[in-house]
Amino acid sequence: MVLLEPHELGHSVLITSFMRSLEEYIDEKIIAKIEPLMHYMSDVSCDFIYRKCVFPVPTGPNFVVDNMIKLFDTFVRGWQ
Repeated sequence: MVLLEPHELGHSVLITSFMRSLEEYIDEKIIAKIEPLMHYMSDVSCDFIYRKCVFPVPTGPNFVVDNMIKLFDTFVRGWQ
């Protein structure tokens, strides 16, 4: 077993894991199209947030992406 710090893994692991959990709600073809968009938007969003926004408490990109995933998940599972 190898243990790594969350910041060393990056946020792409979070997105990939989340997409695998959606397979019971969304068709695999749609997931295959959404996943690259989520990866792209997470990079763009983190870049924008860290350039233009001020955080009262310093946060890492994994926190930002996790919140983006939670918001997206609310809409996906809310349709059911």
